[in-house]
Amino acid sequence: MAIAQDKDIIGSVISDEESPSFEIFRFKAKHDKHVAPGTLVAVAVSENSFLVARVSASHEYNPHESSSKVTVRDALDISPDYPGEEISLTIHRLYEAEIIDEVRKGSNGILETIPPQSLVKSSSEVFVPPLEVINAVIGLEVDPHKSLDIGNLAITLAEERDIPVRLKREIIQRHVFIGGTTGSGKSYAARVLAEEIHKHKIPVIFFDTQFEFVPIAQQLGGVVLEPGKGYQVKLSSLTPDEMTELLPTLRNALHVDILTNAFLRLKEKNIPFTNQEFLSQIDDVSQEMGQSPAQQETTRKIVHSRAEYHLKQYDFLGNDFDWISVIKPSSVINIDCKGVNRQRLQLILAATLRELQTLRKENKIEPYVIFIDEAHLFVPQDEESACKQIIREGVRTGRHFGIVFVLITQSPLDIDKKAIRQCNTRFLFAIEPDQLQAIQGVKADATQEMIDKLPKAPVGTCIVSGTYETIKHAIPVRIRKMETPEADAGKAPDIFAKVGG
Repeated sequence: MAIAQDKDIIGSVISDEESPSFEIFRFKAKHDKHVAPGTLVAVAVSENSFLVARVSASHEYNPHESSSKVTVRDALDISPDYPGEEISLTIHRLYEAEIIDEVRKGSNGILETIPPQSLVKSSSEVFVPPLEVINAVIGLEVDPHKSLDIGNLAITLAEERDIPVRLKREIIQRHVFIGGTTGSGKSYAARVLAEEIHKHKIPVIFFDTQFEFVPIAQQLGGVVLEPGKGYQVKLSSLTPDEMTELLPTLRNALHVDILTNAFLRLKEKNIPFTNQEFLSQIDDVSQEMGQSPAQQETTRKIVHSRAEYHLKQYDFLGNDFDWISVIKPSSVINIDCKGVNRQRLQLILAATLRELQTLRKENKIEPYVIFIDEAHLFVPQDEESACKQIIREGVRTGRHFGIVFVLITQSPLDIDKKAIRQCNTRFLFAIEPDQLQAIQGVKADATQEMIDKLPKAPVGTCIVSGTYETIKHAIPVRIRKMETPEADAGKAPDIFAKVGG
């Protein structure tokens, strides 16, 4: 295994009452080396073995800046006059690092990660580990052709070198969660992830509520669908409860019974049916409800006319959409729902997911990845929604059928926790303090200091965490630049330029 070069050495292990131990070690940093929370560091414990740790805390020791000495200087109006850290014999910085893995290199040259078993020796040099070690510890992919290249490790060494973060492409099969406040970079990261998935020819579908993904769909040669304008979902893809929600003026118990019976009879045939077929079934059921002929006809007219009126108001309901001809390798589809109200959004997504799921389970379409923007609208934490159950089911079992979900939200506090915990890879961006508690269950082994820094993280910087099968240890990442920058729909307009300011 490669020996650390001088430029990679950042300090030396010190000995005190608690360090070094099997859990942590502290090290004095070189004067020109500054590391951030979450930075990975290493210490050699033998010729072929490293301990890898993650920086969790830091402290500067400067006896010249004790409260009493500062008080004296202030009282006498004296400026500080002592050498800086680079030549001082007393000023220094200590960092604490939590040991996360031991890495050994076998005779076959393959790296093996095991639970820490060795004890760090005091005075050992602390250095930035070789790329091969970082890849092994985090669980990154070595082959760029089999990876998802999302950016670089967000470390802050004085002589920083870019360390690529190439996720194993298989991670998407266990679903992805992307959370962060508006403007933090979450949608940008989603587009970068889509670029990477597209390289592997996996079909990508965006359920787009804010026009965030229309440009990238177009740049990648995809198609844009608008509900009611060339794209419709089938009435038969709804549940009985969802169907009755569409007909708010039919709440009489008899009327609801007629609607439900007519709908279920058609559903039992397990074939798609049209609005007109549903209305015809309403006519048939109305004549079987035990009333007199005159009452039956009156009831039939009321239920038929009101159902017909309401169904005409929903232009997103209609003919079967030909997904089989649209979803091909490398295809990109954007379902543009900008301006659609919440009730309709939920019904459109619920029906779409059911239709896609059925086709995929029957192996009539390719495996696909669906990005769901503003996911808290569809899988809310404290209320039911038209599509909550199917998304929950999808993230729980979808990987067995080649169905992948990417859930994106600016409000983790409001999204169903069961759903996001099933997403085994998470991108956590800057987030409001009141939202932080909501991500405690998905932060994996990210340190509290890493989490605490999220609200002030630079735009485009996030913590990537996961499970053992996806991301072994949480890491800070700078998301790479898009390869299709003209598809960045998230740029805020220059309002001053627009008004001539």
